[in-house]
Amino acid sequence: MITEPLVCLLIDDDHDDSEMFQLAIERTKIPVDCIVANSAIQALKILKDDEEIIPDFIFVDLNMPLMNGKECIEELKKMGKLKDATIIVYSTSSNKQEIKEMLELGASHFITKPSDISHLEQALIECLQQKK
Repeated sequence: MITEPLVCLLIDDDHDDSEMFQLAIERTKIPVDCIVANSAIQALKILKDDEEIIPDFIFVDLNMPLMNGKECIEELKKMGKLKDATIIVYSTSSNKQEIKEMLELGASHFITKPSDISHLEQALIECLQQKK
């Protein structure tokens, strides 16, 4: 049985965090094609320019220049092709009010960036297995 890989879009301006995220995705052993955008503006451009790209999961950092994660999520929610996409906030923040606000805005999960790749791997497995 051939299973299509999940498509994941990571929106994060921090190069080191993006690399750790991609390594953790690989370690999950779940087939995932990961697209990385280093800003919300770049991510929205990718999604608008290529109708074929419809991520199953979109991971959004909150603290980015020019357009922050909250503004990005608001724009993502306006895109009809993303109605089935799962939006997950992936941030250094652990502020309970901020978490509540992002969940109310439409994010399905909030992952606080761990310093340990094993914790990130486990959090990703829990999120990604929802669509398997």
